[in-house]
Amino acid sequence: MSTESAKFYFVAADGANSENRSKFGPPTLPYVESLQKALDRTASGEDPCVEVIALEIAEFIALLEQLPEASQEALQNCVVWPYYRSRPDEENHDVFSNLPDSFPEGSVINDARNPNVSLGDKWRDYQLAEKGGIPIPETVEISDISEIDDGFSFDYPIVIKGHPSGRGIDVHLCETATEAKQAFQSCIQKGLKVVAQEYIETSHGRDLRILVVDGKIVLTLGREAAPGKFHSNVSGGGQYIENPILNEEDLGIIQKVIDTFPVDVGGIDFLYGPDGLVFTEINWAPGWSGLAEGLTDFLANLIQQRLKLAKKVEGL
Repeated sequence: MSTESAKFYFVAADGANSENRSKFGPPTLPYVESLQKALDRTASGEDPCVEVIALEIAEFIALLEQLPEASQEALQNCVVWPYYRSRPDEENHDVFSNLPDSFPEGSVINDARNPNVSLGDKWRDYQLAEKGGIPIPETVEISDISEIDDGFSFDYPIVIKGHPSGRGIDVHLCETATEAKQAFQSCIQKGLKVVAQEYIETSHGRDLRILVVDGKIVLTLGREAAPGKFHSNVSGGGQYIENPILNEEDLGIIQKVIDTFPVDVGGIDFLYGPDGLVFTEINWAPGWSGLAEGLTDFLANLIQQRLKLAKKVEGL
């Protein structure tokens, strides 16, 4: 490892009043510790010494304000990851979708300046997926409760999803229009956008999570809900199923999603449809606690690669 120094900013980009923060706590600390160890462990003799720094969104905004006008040089020795631990406030999301061009190419992980990086906009993800020929559940965006009374082209039960959101908290399985209206109101009260979606019965309580780093599959896991539950999210009581069986058609669909969405780090979720895998969403800030420790090595290598994209100069 060289004596040159660089910084990796792990920015917790939640909404300021996120209900998820009190429920789940700030997960960045164990991630910071594991990433720091991985960076120290995997660095070659020519790689800079990278310090992992966790910041809240307000601290990152303050850092941006302190940058000199000629910030290109100041930013060439840092990498930033806006880690959306839960639903972001719109203004916080805008901080990253409108970062100045002075951030060098590749210096932002899951760079929201790219229009194909939605950071939680499920409706946009479904539109991009459908355009790319990727199988998705039939989905419509709803902005008014009267649209539920009008009905959908798919039958009940249906799924109502609020977005941007995570951990399955704002995903509701609805047996009737009354339940759909209640779910819609719950999402709207949280300031979320809403989609209604076809229920894939063959995938009830189970799905497939593909972890991707730098556009490459690093881990494939099945997930299964607790008995009697609908949500398979591990944070909600589900469990991982190792080594799920995938055929060539499945792998082709997975690769199509990776080719469509510029995923630097993310979890891609699929349902098990009657005719094969069905894309359901991208989690741009996946958790990996309890998974293979080697995952952090993949991320450490990605950070080092991104630092090499820019000319190495004096860091922040």
